[in-house]
Amino acid sequence: MSEVSGAKIRPRSLERHQVNIDNFYKYTNPDPNTGCWLWSGYTMPNGYGHFSIGTKSHLAHRVSYLYFKGQPGNLYVCHKCDNPYCVNPEHLFLGTHQDNIRDMVSKGRNKKVRTNFFCKHGHNKVGDNAYYHSGRLSCKECKRTQNIKRNAIKKESKCQK
Repeated sequence: MSEVSGAKIRPRSLERHQVNIDNFYKYTNPDPNTGCWLWSGYTMPNGYGHFSIGTKSHLAHRVSYLYFKGQPGNLYVCHKCDNPYCVNPEHLFLGTHQDNIRDMVSKGRNKKVRTNFFCKHGHNKVGDNAYYHSGRLSCKECKRTQNIKRNAIKKESKCQK
C-alpha cells in the first residue's frame, strides 16, 4: 500500500478504555479455515458489524482496530481478507480512501472496473495508461487528448482577440 495520509472522514470520538472487550468478544466467532473473527452482532445489509458503546453505535472492525492496535484517527480501517464481517485485528490495516479503492481494484472486487479495462475510445486502462480520478479508473491517453484540444481552443480564442 502507499503511504497513508489523512482521509476526509470524521471519526466518532472513542477511546480504548471505553471498550468493554468481554462484551465485544461475545459477538465474535473465530473461523478456523480463514482466521477471520466473524461478527455475530448487529450488521448492516453490506455486512459491516456495529457495536454499541454507551448510546453510540460504532463500526465493529474500527472498534477492534482501536482496541488491539490503536487509534485509527481519520484513516479508513480496511480488510486484508475482504470480509466485512471480520473483526480480527490481524486482518485489518489503515489506509486512505484511495488506498482502499486501489486494494479493491487490485483484488478484482469492483465489477465495474474489473470488466471495464478499455475507455470509450478503445484505449487500454491498464498499467502506465491508467490513473485514478475521483475513485474511478481513467485513461491517460484520453486525458492528454482532452488537454491538447482544450489548449488549442484557448490559443485560438486568444488569437482572435
